[in-house]
Amino acid sequence: MQCPVCGHILNDEEIHIKFCSGCEHKQYTTKVYEENKELMQEIKELDSANTTLTRALFHNNEQLINAFIAQIDAQDKYTGQHSRRVAILSVQIGKILNFKHNILLHLEKSAHLHDIGKAYVNETILNKSGKLTDEEMHVMKKHPVKGVDLIRRIDLFAYALDVIHYHHERWDGKGYPEGLKETGIPYWARIVAIADATDAMMIERPYRQALHRDQIIHELKNNAGIQFDPMIIAEIFKSEKEVFFKIMERSENG
Repeated sequence: MQCPVCGHILNDEEIHIKFCSGCEHKQYTTKVYEENKELMQEIKELDSANTTLTRALFHNNEQLINAFIAQIDAQDKYTGQHSRRVAILSVQIGKILNFKHNILLHLEKSAHLHDIGKAYVNETILNKSGKLTDEEMHVMKKHPVKGVDLIRRIDLFAYALDVIHYHHERWDGKGYPEGLKETGIPYWARIVAIADATDAMMIERPYRQALHRDQIIHELKNNAGIQFDPMIIAEIFKSEKEVFFKIMERSENG
């Protein structure tokens, strides 16, 4: 390597400053070199601090989600742990659909929060053992909008708003609260709708027994193109139904 000022060949000691020892610019370039070293160290320290801050935010994020879920579970004794199971099922479906890791994380948290609006529903309605009256059903159907009203105040969870708002929409347009249909329903909401219905069928309620896995699979397939996105259902069962058995097993063991 040559000195760019005088053209002399640099020795091993001079290469790191890119100027020869006899060059009048040596002092200047050495200073620049030292300043660059200091700058790189500062950048490294800032990067480390940023990583620590990101981890702290992620931890606080997790704590806040857990607090929300605990509130819902405390109110609705028949669906304790429901949000966590729906999150597990949603992630497994996301894996079948080849979602990337960071997308799966956001899908998981969105599913965790899908029923947060139930915090505004009276416990008497949530825990009623029989069929809801028309008035009670009207109140229950407001929970997606109530959930959006709460979560939209927290910028960290903006990615979850569509799932919270639209997870009760149906492919045929007969869902609520907006009556959206087919691909007009946000994609993640269509995934969580399948996970939500699957978990509901898996759990015993006062007014019915839990469904057997074959019955659940039949219901999912039979309602493809009616209640559920037929393309997602097709992907779930593309190879063998055992794929979905594994999803439900993970949910039960989660």
